[in-house]
Amino acid sequence: LLKMLGFTLLDFREVDYAELSEINDFFEILIEIFARNLLKLLKTKQNFQYVRRYDEMRYVRGKIDFKKHCNPARLHLVPCEFYERHLDNLINRTLKYTCFLMSKVVETRKTYRKLRRITDILEPVALTPVSVQRIESITFNRLNIDFKPFIEFCRVFLEHSSLSLQASKMEFFSILIPMERLFEQFVAEVIRKERLHEVFGKDANLEIQKSIGAFLQRNGQRIAEMKPDIIVEVGNSKVVIDTKYKLLEPEDRKLGVSQQDLYQIYAYCRELGANKALLLYPEGLNPIDKEFQNKPFLVGKNGDIELFVRTIALDVDLVKDWGAFVSELKETLSCITQNMKI
Repeated sequence: LLKMLGFTLLDFREVDYAELSEINDFFEILIEIFARNLLKLLKTKQNFQYVRRYDEMRYVRGKIDFKKHCNPARLHLVPCEFYERHLDNLINRTLKYTCFLMSKVVETRKTYRKLRRITDILEPVALTPVSVQRIESITFNRLNIDFKPFIEFCRVFLEHSSLSLQASKMEFFSILIPMERLFEQFVAEVIRKERLHEVFGKDANLEIQKSIGAFLQRNGQRIAEMKPDIIVEVGNSKVVIDTKYKLLEPEDRKLGVSQQDLYQIYAYCRELGANKALLLYPEGLNPIDKEFQNKPFLVGKNGDIELFVRTIALDVDLVKDWGAFVSELKETLSCITQNMKI
């Protein structure tokens, strides 16, 4: 679970799992990993925001406002408009507020010191409550994208916590991990970070969670969008990969794939003009025969879309057997490269 979370919320890849085994509480482990990685990032990079300011100065800074520089009695002061770097912005306020709340509830001394160190680094930032709604308004760019997984973790923490600046103890906290969403993001991020696009060739283009159009509209507004988990484009060919955190039924003639999943993947393929698709599920207690998995279903009235249904084993030690897991995923993806010009 930690390894999967590491590919979605936080970067756990450099974490000493043996050291974490000394911490009994899973909640404490998550905060320790969060604090360790955030502290490491803040030591090398901090999120500044440029704020526009106006001031009368004895030297020129930025742009001179000549319209206001006309009073003979104040010619020694130059009205200037300029931009100033500030640490006190919404991203840093979110980090500081969350770390402050975490420091009030953690029991591990080492984790507490890391959290306090983070709040010290962010000392110029105002300590003020930040709502989940405000966090969701944060936009990321190439300058602050490194902070995105930490802000996402802060959002999850604050969303399920009743802590406040005045509270002396934690009244309630529960972390509910949406496994379906976690599995979807995990597979997509493994493909991206482990460079599994090499399976499709060096010229392949991968798009993750890209909107391909509106599925439902009303009065010109999009109510629902179509967002396949992964789109692979090789030349003029396109492949759709969608992950589902459900168990299949080996005895069922369509392996237990729901009508809803079939309609969804069909809509994706029709919208994109793709003729190959893959539905990827976690392997259950009764694994599907590999030979059967290699035979695609033909979808649509004309049977012009090949749909592969495959499974991937998650009941392995993703820390010790990571290489084997990646190799299995490569082999799983290779089924849809047949007859593609790579």
